[in-house]
Amino acid sequence: MELDGAITDLDLAAGNSNNLLLSVATSKGDISIWTTLPRDRADGAPRFDCGSLGKLDGMNIFESPHGIEVPAEDLLVYKEKQRHNVRARVMRDDPGVCVCCCDSLQYLYIRDLSGHQIVKRVVIDAFPLSLALLPAHNWVAVGATDGTVKMKNVESLEEQNVRIGAAPVLAVAAAENGEYVVAGTKGEMVKWGLELN
Repeated sequence: MELDGAITDLDLAAGNSNNLLLSVATSKGDISIWTTLPRDRADGAPRFDCGSLGKLDGMNIFESPHGIEVPAEDLLVYKEKQRHNVRARVMRDDPGVCVCCCDSLQYLYIRDLSGHQIVKRVVIDAFPLSLALLPAHNWVAVGATDGTVKMKNVESLEEQNVRIGAAPVLAVAAAENGEYVVAGTKGEMVKWGLELN
């Protein structure tokens, strides 16, 4: 598999037909989702077809970041933004949906993998640095530059913010059942329980 740019994020998710989905994000803004081949090996280990047959979807987060074509005079600005971290996660309870973000754009992108299109752009009031899914719910946890974790419901767009401190939230993780979230900043880690709809 050849990729343009440094890998900034990897994620594995269970697909809906006994397969695994691998999402790969790069510093150039490319996000690719691959699926495993049937488990025909004796050891039952999954194998990814990282060629064109196994690729479910691909996009570049910088091509149309605001839902419109980027004007030619703004292309240089977006080329500069392409040196940042891009994150992507496939929703485990809906493997046809990918949630992605970039630390130089104040959006969460909700992408329909079968339709190969962004179906929602959710505005975030700070730059996203980290991303976690709450699989038992339609919620996403976003660690941001303003020291908060922004909890977003991708269906209703309801939001809950949890202030961690003044430092940017560099990492965020969620329990499989969606009951707990852990967030980390420079020199500090915070865990809390959730009460989500």
